[in-house]
Amino acid sequence: MEKQPATLLRVRFGDLPQLQNHLHVVDGRTVFFFREAAARLQGADRVVVEFSVATSEQVSTLRGTVLGRGEGGQVGAWIEFPDAKLAKRVERGAEALATRQHQRVMCDLTVEVKQGRQPFLARMMDVSMGGARSWGRPPSAWVRCRCGPGRPSVCASSERKLPFPRTSAAPTWCAST
Repeated sequence: MEKQPATLLRVRFGDLPQLQNHLHVVDGRTVFFFREAAARLQGADRVVVEFSVATSEQVSTLRGTVLGRGEGGQVGAWIEFPDAKLAKRVERGAEALATRQHQRVMCDLTVEVKQGRQPFLARMMDVSMGGARSWGRPPSAWVRCRCGPGRPSVCASSERKLPFPRTSAAPTWCAST
């Protein structure tokens, strides 16, 4: 089990070019400097960062790791994300970010995912009325996901995205767990 949960951070930029200027792609990964009023993040801390732009309702959530503290007059920390997907979408413009049908809510939950009868633990990264995104679950044609003991399960596809059936109350109970 993990000893410390991820720290949830929110960053809002004035416009898309400003966000693009702050995402640096290095060797297929994204590096971002997160400014803090007071130093609280330390090297190797796990974080989940919610990025938003004032000109859009869309929110992007990334899971990362603190590389280290800023030096000089900057109070903050360098955060590394394992891929460059968001940076590449931002380069393509606002149209690439506006593909979602439902607003997502950031979360950091451990969920049980079953492939057949085999259970796995995964991390739920965000949830919306249309489904949820998880990390660390096995590839499969169909899996079942449950957010906690005694909670109902929902069917999902082989993608990291877990679509909820229209009749499911999953967004309510996942967000409140």
